Amino acid sequence: MLRILTVLLFSLVLTGCVTVGESQPKLVSITGVAGAEGVSLLPKGAELTVAIIDAKVRGAILAQKHFTVAKLPVLFKFQLPEKAIDPDADYLVVAMVKLEDRLLLQSYERFPVISNGERVVTVTMERPR
Repeated sequence: MLRILTVLLFSLVLTGCVTVGESQPKLVSITGVAGAEGVSLLPKGAELTVAIIDAKVRGAILAQKHFTVAKLPVLFKFQLPEKAIDPDADYLVVAMVKLEDRLLLQSYERFPVISNGERVVTVTMERPR
């Protein structure tokens, strides 16, 4: 009986020892699809790069992902900490497909996200001009 009471008392004490971690940062999700009209199959080893950039600042990349792909379209998703988002930025999603160092496809149009409230985007790529 003493052993049972000791175990119960010890269990009660341990329930008060809960570790409270920091709250998870609030995330902004950007999802989309990258494709090209009339192109579905790609050469072996083709690599798709999708990036979120700030159009106001040359070379400013908020996030970037690389995929080795054989077929288009490709779904993508970014999850960014809300505190990393600059409210004054003009964010765009850009994409390109390369095979080794040769550019096969890239986006030329502007595909705005975040700044305009959009969280879902369809990026259309074209052959190099």
